[in-house]
Amino acid sequence: MNFVKFLLRHRVLATIALCLSLVASAYSARHLRARFQFRDFYEYPSNPRLPALDRYIAEFGDPAGSVVVLVESADVFQPATLRYSAP
Repeated sequence: MNFVKFLLRHRVLATIALCLSLVASAYSARHLRARFQFRDFYEYPSNPRLPALDRYIAEFGDPAGSVVVLVESADVFQPATLRYSAP
């Protein structure tokens, strides 16, 4: 309760401190990067699709762990095409 009273008495100081912390947060956020890894979601012992992911990484992967698969087909939603790309 004393802290709230202090903030109410010193509104200008509290506002300046808040603005400075927002500026510092925004400056620091410039360096944040989100890195999505397929293995974070698929690598667990009982996953039946893990061998397929390992095969795709071996065939199409890059050092960063990304997998890019291009499928050329008249209709990518045909059952045979879907079985090939997602066994």
